[in-house]
Amino acid sequence: MIESWKAPDRSGHQYKKILVLGINQPNYDDRKLMENKLADRLRKLGYQATPAHELYGSKAFADMEELKAVRSIRDSSFGAVLTVVLLHAKNETRFMPSNEQYAPFGLYNERFGVYKSTLTQLIYQPQSYYTSNRYYWQTNFYDQSTHQLLYSIQMESYDPDDAKSMAKAYAKTLTKRW
Repeated sequence: MIESWKAPDRSGHQYKKILVLGINQPNYDDRKLMENKLADRLRKLGYQATPAHELYGSKAFADMEELKAVRSIRDSSFGAVLTVVLLHAKNETRFMPSNEQYAPFGLYNERFGVYKSTLTQLIYQPQSYYTSNRYYWQTNFYDQSTHQLLYSIQMESYDPDDAKSMAKAYAKTLTKRW
């Protein structure tokens, strides 16, 4: 987790129907997967959660004006909307030496031949690079009757095995913090 915020005057209102809406995700399949995993997790917690793609399709609100989109959601009787946004995806490449061990003791320093062969191994062994993937997410929870933001969280995920495992882990972590 990076940061979270809760509205100070957040009432103890229980929301029965929640729309889960993925926004600004470059790949429809990934958006659909994230919406599904979040909705599944919310259902396990007792909420009636619906992924937006089930009602609005792949272009959910893409070509719609904001007020029209808000009315469309309000007319569908959802008490709240949970949005999830991929803010940034970042690949980092780092140098990983093949041997990071340093031991200037014993035979290593006593004899030049051992010292030279150890250094030769360190210097001339193939080195490797490691690429890590980081994803920065933001999720907001809005009350539909007041249009107020009640909860916001930004999270970071590292090196997921695949989109499915990332969506599942994100949903689990998010609902624990909520």
